[in-house]
Amino acid sequence: LNPLAPCTRCPEYQTVRAESSSCECVTPLRVTLRLADVASPSAFQQAPFVAAMADGLGVAPSQVVVTEVLAGSVVVGFEVQPPLGQSRLDSEAAQIMVDRLAAGLVILPDGAYSVVSARLPFEPPSDDFDVGFAVALGFGCAAIVGFLIGGFYALRRFKKLQRVHMMAQERTLLKLQNGESPLKLEGSEPPLMLTL
Repeated sequence: LNPLAPCTRCPEYQTVRAESSSCECVTPLRVTLRLADVASPSAFQQAPFVAAMADGLGVAPSQVVVTEVLAGSVVVGFEVQPPLGQSRLDSEAAQIMVDRLAAGLVILPDGAYSVVSARLPFEPPSDDFDVGFAVALGFGCAAIVGFLIGGFYALRRFKKLQRVHMMAQERTLLKLQNGESPLKLEGSEPPLMLTL
């Protein structure tokens, strides 16, 4: 019953567009209904079901594709594919369709039904997000390493300045102990040199 003979391998969340020679992968709304008034799969009439479903959901009949009919209170799986020119069914439109089905607003020729499951169109995260995240992570790590290296050199410089300051204090104390003035305006003593 499935008219979607795979001419290409689509990801699990996609399917090959029906009635197209392009083998285009599209992201549909997937729905499974239980038909209460159909006795067996052989009693299921696909054409009236597709026409009624398309009319009730406000889409073209070519967008409604029956994918399976199973026994046991007859379970029908179908997809609502995006219109031609689009590769993904709009999520808001798909949600409205599911709401209409769940509320019983779609009138089927086969009578009453209940929604077994409905899977809204899925869009995986784009590769741009992964690349952007990797770049941001790289810059973050580089910034952290930069702060650590900068902190190490700042601490090293601080300790060196502290040592020079202590040496100057010791020199001043020695001069005071020897009775010399710590402020020498003239003299042969070279000034204290600081190299970092």
